[in-house]
Amino acid sequence: MKNSLDTSAFVCCLFVISTIGITASATEQKIFKTNRVTHVNTQHVFPLTQNKIQKVEGKVRFYGFADNTFAKKYLVDLEPVPATIEWIVEHYDRMQVYAPWFNDTHIWIAPGELEHIDHTEWYSNGLEYKDLYAIYDCAQEVNSVSCNGDNHEHQEMYNLAMQAEADPDIPDWIMKDSNGNRLYIPVGCKNGECPQLAADISNPAFRELWIKQMIKALQGGNYRGLFVDDVNLDVERSLSDGNGCTIVNASCGWIVNNADQWAASLVDFVEEIRSAIPEKEIVHNSVWFHKFPGDPFLERQVDAADTIVFERGINDSNITLDNEFGIIPFFEANDYVHSRGRNMIHTVYINELVCSSDPCFHPPLMQTKLIQFEYGLAGWLLASEGHDLFGTLELNTPDDWWHGFETNLGKALGDKYVHPNNGLFIREFKRGVVLLNPPGEDAAPVTINVSPTFYTLNGEPVNQVTLPTRTGKILFRKSPKINFTGPQVIQSN
Repeated sequence: MKNSLDTSAFVCCLFVISTIGITASATEQKIFKTNRVTHVNTQHVFPLTQNKIQKVEGKVRFYGFADNTFAKKYLVDLEPVPATIEWIVEHYDRMQVYAPWFNDTHIWIAPGELEHIDHTEWYSNGLEYKDLYAIYDCAQEVNSVSCNGDNHEHQEMYNLAMQAEADPDIPDWIMKDSNGNRLYIPVGCKNGECPQLAADISNPAFRELWIKQMIKALQGGNYRGLFVDDVNLDVERSLSDGNGCTIVNASCGWIVNNADQWAASLVDFVEEIRSAIPEKEIVHNSVWFHKFPGDPFLERQVDAADTIVFERGINDSNITLDNEFGIIPFFEANDYVHSRGRNMIHTVYINELVCSSDPCFHPPLMQTKLIQFEYGLAGWLLASEGHDLFGTLELNTPDDWWHGFETNLGKALGDKYVHPNNGLFIREFKRGVVLLNPPGEDAAPVTINVSPTFYTLNGEPVNQVTLPTRTGKILFRKSPKINFTGPQVIQSN
């Protein structure tokens, strides 16, 4: 039967939200513990660096991006006005930025006259971006956000890598396959090449320069810390020959003799970085399914950071109901990060459809975005432990902001669990409840009755809610006090 937003079109599963919460017996519900405790017999090598904040699991802490588009509109063409500065400081708990451009922006104030602006003077929660093992030529990548401004660091690294490649007496900085061909980071590849060469992360000279450049950039402004991209423990998914062939592809014809050697070199490197800047906050963007809880390399990698990014969050279209990339392992990976005393970030992207395959419903584009954002936010709220962050690449600017990102459900009243009668993921908070219907092949929508009346993100009263597969719903016990200035989700019930 084709899914429909019309609740009369299918047999519904009903249950009731009581005045104190959703009821389910302790023997039936599946509990996911998310307490911030350390594993038995494990001691952190590195302490957390960030300032402690009040732990409120249901309050969104937003992660912003000062990419090229954002920077050009709000930070370059016009000198930032007080209202814009105030808005950014108020709405972005952290922001991904690019040094040295962010602390030395040039603005034309008159013909032939430049003004230098240090944005870190008014925004001190910026995290400087740096890729862990990318080497690229800024002369060719002129549009790269990392090459903005007077940034000569990437060119210096590229030139040294070329010198090492040409000199047989110097250890090569670039990863090579068994035939001596260059390997790349598998992004943006075409015609046998990719923009970013893959560095040999075991090379001491590369590591030394990387850390030297990073320290210099951080000292150039009042930065909160560092965002390290491509912290990839699984070498099979981390390298490409430029023709779309990674080690995962059995037809590649090239192998890595010891995959653990890559993971060992990587964790050694990130621990060196942590030791070099013990006072700064470090964020790792790592793929959660490269290694699973219990792996010793994963433990060391997580402990060398303050925060771990789950890129695409629960909206990742590859997340299914039942397999190693499923929703249960995804939540377990979040719980593992918390159990190590670390925090997480979900950065949500928009997929083409709300669900990946028919039967599915196909709302207009803006509604697709808002439905997916609510689903992503619901997934984050299910996993949040109060010190975490949530970010998106859309509806995230002063001129285009979704009020759902200001959600505050207050303290959590318990851990997330799966309701035994309908498979919904549920978590209760002081000011409301979060419901999530996970992805599932041919899964029918679930309809629930709620009592007493709850309120949606738009402040609309509801007594019944329908959740198709791969959707979530955030409900308040009282009408939320949010400034409804942006687009709103059309209710599906």
